[in-house]
Amino acid sequence: VLVVCGSPGNVRRIMLAAAGLNMVATGEYAFFNIEIFTGTSANYKPWHNASDSDERNEIAKKAYEAVLTVTARAPSSDQYKNFSSHVKKIAQEEFGYKYEEESVNPYVAGFFEGVLVYAAALNSTLREGGAITDGHHIVANMWNRTFDSNVVPPWFTGNISIDARGDRKADYSLLDMNPVTGIFESVATYYGESESLEFMGNITWPGGRPPRDQPECGFDNSRCSEAQGPWSIVAGMLALLVVAMAVGSVFIYRHYKLEADLASMTWRVSWEDVEVVEKTKHGKCGSKISIGKISVNTCGSVDSLVDSRQVFIRTGRYKIKGLYQEGVTVAIKKIHKDRVDLARPMLIQLKRMKDLQYEHLVRFIGV
Repeated sequence: VLVVCGSPGNVRRIMLAAAGLNMVATGEYAFFNIEIFTGTSANYKPWHNASDSDERNEIAKKAYEAVLTVTARAPSSDQYKNFSSHVKKIAQEEFGYKYEEESVNPYVAGFFEGVLVYAAALNSTLREGGAITDGHHIVANMWNRTFDSNVVPPWFTGNISIDARGDRKADYSLLDMNPVTGIFESVATYYGESESLEFMGNITWPGGRPPRDQPECGFDNSRCSEAQGPWSIVAGMLALLVVAMAVGSVFIYRHYKLEADLASMTWRVSWEDVEVVEKTKHGKCGSKISIGKISVNTCGSVDSLVDSRQVFIRTGRYKIKGLYQEGVTVAIKKIHKDRVDLARPMLIQLKRMKDLQYEHLVRFIGV
């Protein structure tokens, strides 16, 4: 529901823009226009502009089907029509102003009624011993008071009531456009004194029904689940496909990396890179192996000193390319086999042994 306050020309431009945005034909929106001065004309057609084209006037007329106009209620009695005739005559003769409407705007009558209310309050002040110059006393006799038939004009069907804040409890009319004639007609009246609303016609709503209090899905879409349209399904499938491709790529990469590591045989050691001291002619006992700068006699399993530590294993020097020109001391174990089948399970075990490193384990160099 949109409340529009503006001149008739600006309101018409707003409604043409609303029609261009498809806010009228759907019936999802209603526009309330507050019109003070021209809404009481018997041939009130705010959508029509004589200087505009017929096509745009028709579009504006269609757009105004969604407009309800709130204006001051104009009395329709014969007494009020007689009052209007006197006002028009005085305006023409004394001020050179000619009315175009059939009746005088009710705000003009409101000024006349204000004079009567002031006179009644002044009389009450004088009866209470007040002075004509005592504005506070006069206003106090206006506020929070209802003026009956002794004060109200003869065209009035009710009383004039003013609340404790000095505001008049006014009557208002609700106008809706007749879709056939295009004229805005009164369909409801609000009576300020009784605070009641009386309908005397039916409102023609675009789409055949009043707009909802709130959108079907709420103002923040909280009342509707996410729409499962074709695009959302496609987006979901694409997301799953991307995830599957990413997971598959990781597994494929790891598989090919493993195969490359197995094929590279990083654990393979060439004999040319290992310096092994053979046993002497003394046989198993009395052989001499040089380790570092220390020469010791060995017997049996070779009792050696490595970095001031005693070890009982055959050792040698492994020359790592690019590192340690003198080589590093390694333990050597001979496998008594003429042939070793390097099947895939064996290659995987060798790779795992090569990759395993821990401070309390002897590192496996290779074969």
